[in-house]
Amino acid sequence: MKKTHIHFSGICGTAMASAAVLLKKAGFKITGSDENFYPPMGDYLKDNNIELFKGYGAQNLNDKPNLIVIGNALSRKNIEVEEILNKRMPFCSLPELIKNYILKDSLPIVISGTHGKSTTTALLAWVLETADKKPGYLFAAKSLNFKDNANMPQKNGFFVIEGDEYDTAFFDKRSKFLHYMPQYLFINNLEFDHGDIFNSLDEILLSFKRLVNIVPQNGKIFVNGDDKNIQKVTQNALCEIVSFGFSKNCGWKLLKIKHAENGIYFNIENNGKIWENIYLPLAGRHNALNALSVFAAAIDMQISAETVIKAFSTFKGLKRRLELFAKKEETYFYDDFAHHPTAIEAVLSSVKERHKKYAIIAVLDLRSNTMVKNIFKKEITSALKKADVVILGKIHRKEKIPVKERLDIKYIIQNLKKENTQAFHIEKTEEIAKKIINFLELNNVKKNKSMLHTSIHPIQKKSNSNKNVVLLMSNGSFDGLKEKICGLI
Repeated sequence: MKKTHIHFSGICGTAMASAAVLLKKAGFKITGSDENFYPPMGDYLKDNNIELFKGYGAQNLNDKPNLIVIGNALSRKNIEVEEILNKRMPFCSLPELIKNYILKDSLPIVISGTHGKSTTTALLAWVLETADKKPGYLFAAKSLNFKDNANMPQKNGFFVIEGDEYDTAFFDKRSKFLHYMPQYLFINNLEFDHGDIFNSLDEILLSFKRLVNIVPQNGKIFVNGDDKNIQKVTQNALCEIVSFGFSKNCGWKLLKIKHAENGIYFNIENNGKIWENIYLPLAGRHNALNALSVFAAAIDMQISAETVIKAFSTFKGLKRRLELFAKKEETYFYDDFAHHPTAIEAVLSSVKERHKKYAIIAVLDLRSNTMVKNIFKKEITSALKKADVVILGKIHRKEKIPVKERLDIKYIIQNLKKENTQAFHIEKTEEIAKKIINFLELNNVKKNKSMLHTSIHPIQKKSNSNKNVVLLMSNGSFDGLKEKICGLI
């Protein structure tokens, strides 16, 4: 019997590649096209022997696939999209594909919210795996606990997926998560983001209200009980709501967080019962809160607390979530996906908690559709004050953004300097890498006369030790900055 052939246009996106590999393992014939096949997803596709076409074109569709999945990054005037439409070939979005081919016989667990979706998704999947529930899952980032980014669910089994509020495709402007039929829904936090598709917080709240409205009465919603925006979108829910957070009004409460270089330790309380000294090898108060939501849901799913705690202690996290990519002497080099002021502040707080009295050099890529605009200039400045040195990269797609709407770099630099934070705007990544290395060299030697003739100064910090942290923050490749730094250290 001939296999059903599914072609992915724009296959190298993280979720697209994961779904493609998943369906190939399920017995479908899979092909895909994209402009480039960068690692890690390009290597992932090649390792799974998927037939790939470099570049878009009508020739990629010569085998007349049964279905074509059009990625979110593609739009009208793309040569392959135009061929699909002109020939009236069957097509769908990735969320539609997931709904119809993966979720239909499962119990979907949808993890939503502005921040922490990927980590929470991977952590819950690992808890279910440790509990031998054999979950299905699809990650939007590379999990370090699982070999693959996706796994088919058992019939009527759990399937854990990140619920993204971003739009679905050029032909479907609804949020992706509206396709995922949640039996269990998580809303970890809720604030304004994605300024390219949402005009206001109210528009985002409306999308989340629609998500809440499709949770069945026998489903459950796990919510951050301290977030007022979440209260607004869940007030008319017809299913049970389980709250978690820091305040006494939350059903599940987080207590006594202790930060260490190897992770975080915390207590959890529910209905008078306390679980003490739970260990998670991640950093930050925000990750403790993510873990709390998972703990609450796992207990509700009849998983023992002992199993959950064991899973937490063996969780390795995700690539590019405060990922240590190098260490030289007393300097740690981290890579993180942060690209929103709240996430930037959270990861900087995590670094300061993990590495007390270290000098922090924060390097920020201005790439996301929200970050390149002037929406959050005050919030970005406030978040970056936690660093000793700040380097801002170039504004991506600057020429497409009207000057009045473009992020005001001068405002951020000037206000950081008022806070005694050394701040720079450097567009070329080669120059950023050199600047970082110069800072580190000057910070690890005693002052001498030659330094009086350079514009670079040793980092001013409270500690006299030669301990440093370099933190790269980008939701893209940062034009290879990590590799350039590794080539210099």
